Amino acid sequence: LDSSRMYFIDDNGMKIDAIRTKIQEWKDSKIISDDEFYILLTSLIEAIPYVANISGNYAAYLKHWDPRALKPIRLQVPDIPKSKRDNKVFKENANNLIKKIYS
Repeated sequence: LDSSRMYFIDDNGMKIDAIRTKIQEWKDSKIISDDEFYILLTSLIEAIPYVANISGNYAAYLKHWDPRALKPIRLQVPDIPKSKRDNKVFKENANNLIKKIYS
């Protein structure tokens, strides 16, 4: 707890790093499917704010350890809504994308 960067306690920081690395290894080794990769990654990402020593964004950490940050990280199965629609996901600048969608 004497770390100069107080975003996570050491134990949680190491767990986050190890979990993220293992998820990537499983994907690269084809042990898990793309869908499983994204579900596991979502689980990790959603768990992080519950153990982060921040006030709401990662621009700065709190000067004293918040009790929340001292708890061990816990992953949970993410809530994935079922849909019969053909949904699409885009990774692009929104200003450029909107022109493509509505042209």
